[in-house]
Amino acid sequence: MQWTGEQRAFAVETFFSNGRSFVATQRAFRAHFDIPPGGRVPGRQSISNWVDTFRMSFSVAPSPRVVSARRSHIAHCTMFNGSFEGALPRTPHLLKRGPSVACSVT
Repeated sequence: MQWTGEQRAFAVETFFSNGRSFVATQRAFRAHFDIPPGGRVPGRQSISNWVDTFRMSFSVAPSPRVVSARRSHIAHCTMFNGSFEGALPRTPHLLKRGPSVACSVT
């Protein structure tokens, strides 16, 4: 589920004010946003990710996606090679195609 900035900020603030308790944060979140019993609240991992993001950037906004880094890599490679060949690294755990292939500059 996509959480709003207000919800993320509330969760991070509540996490710190409730003694770093995930359960207390979830309960306060449910009460503050009037979520009925059984309704969805952020999970432990989501709250943990938001707290980590806040600690690193002083913001609860989501960090840029990996896709944007890949696009900049494609632009970089096409600038030197003139083609898309080898622009995307072949990462085994992402593409299941074998070893990585870096952009070669000739």
